[in-house]
Amino acid sequence: MTKEKREYLKDIISVKKLAQRVGMNATYLSSILNNQKQPSIILARLLTHEVNVLLESPYFTIQDFNPKDK
Repeated sequence: MTKEKREYLKDIISVKKLAQRVGMNATYLSSILNNQKQPSIILARLLTHEVNVLLESPYFTIQDFNPKDK
């Protein structure tokens, strides 16, 4: 995830709240957002969906959470 998108995400929802919404650990989510860990495609899709639900139009893509998946 780019720094710009990471900052935008932080303005939308806290890491802790997003982690709760998708049923995962906030520390692990933070590692994903900081490009230190790679989530499964299923988790990347879930994160993309949950974040985009908060917006009026889709902004985040699966590649933001898992750059290797398309």
